[in-house]
Amino acid sequence: MTTNGEVELRMAQGGVAISNGVFHQLCDLALAAPERLELLSPRTRDAEVSAYRDKLTEVVVLDHNVHANELNSARRRARCQPADPDDIETTAGGISSPVLADDQRRFRQFRKYLAGKRVCDFGAGYGGFVEACLQAGYHACGVEMGETSIAALRHRFGDRAAINHGLDEFANPFDVITMFHVLEHIEDHLGALERIREALAEGGLLIVEVPHARDYLLSEVGLSAFRDFTLWSEHLILHTRETLQAFLGAAGFSDITVESHQRYGFANHLHWLCHQKPGGHEAFAHLSNPRIEAGYAALLADIDRSDTLIALARK
Repeated sequence: MTTNGEVELRMAQGGVAISNGVFHQLCDLALAAPERLELLSPRTRDAEVSAYRDKLTEVVVLDHNVHANELNSARRRARCQPADPDDIETTAGGISSPVLADDQRRFRQFRKYLAGKRVCDFGAGYGGFVEACLQAGYHACGVEMGETSIAALRHRFGDRAAINHGLDEFANPFDVITMFHVLEHIEDHLGALERIREALAEGGLLIVEVPHARDYLLSEVGLSAFRDFTLWSEHLILHTRETLQAFLGAAGFSDITVESHQRYGFANHLHWLCHQKPGGHEAFAHLSNPRIEAGYAALLADIDRSDTLIALARK
């Protein structure tokens, strides 16, 4: 295993200093190297944190975890928070909550794995996926770490679903654990994945969804407005198919598959290209239909330029 000192020496020789722990793990897995890094952006949309891309593997990492020294940093890393302003809607009472489309899509997409299973949503966020499982009559619970989030979820679900701080608080192993846009927030990838594997029953399934480093607007077009919008200090890494598969393998998982998914469709991309901002799902709604969106998503998957990766892995 590469020591921190060895990585720091190579970084000094390459002229780039990276203190983001997930980068050290990438180096251990031969998926990144200090001398191969190129600057993608000098800052994220919310902080003075630089983002670098490995010129060989195309994985994207931040140069440091700006939240590492915060009192609640561990809680921030495990929370499933909306990544983009498009994912937030404001209620009449002024309280922001995520739109339900992704929760509903995920439930439909993975329903065949859930029936009759013990399911835990790791990083349950606002509880939409847990709610969908419960409404279908499935056994579901969640993990959250923020006290405010846990209190809100426990109030919402009551006796219908257990919401705990960690997987070790549950007495029995799970058949399915889901992580929807959570892994990229966690600096110790391997440690988190190993703990999740321990919480699965033999043959149990992990479902992971993360942002994709080869997103068409970021990697193919190189649209600066989109880059400035999408890079976020809480996303410590943007994975590729290869890096996501390698981390899961290193954590002891098997039968790993990594697939493409496109969350934001043709209308969204067209609006970005024309107006350098989101909102295409409304402004260009008349140019979109299920057939166009399915074809566009398939095209992006074929060229490995989707905005999202989904991995399934077994214990």
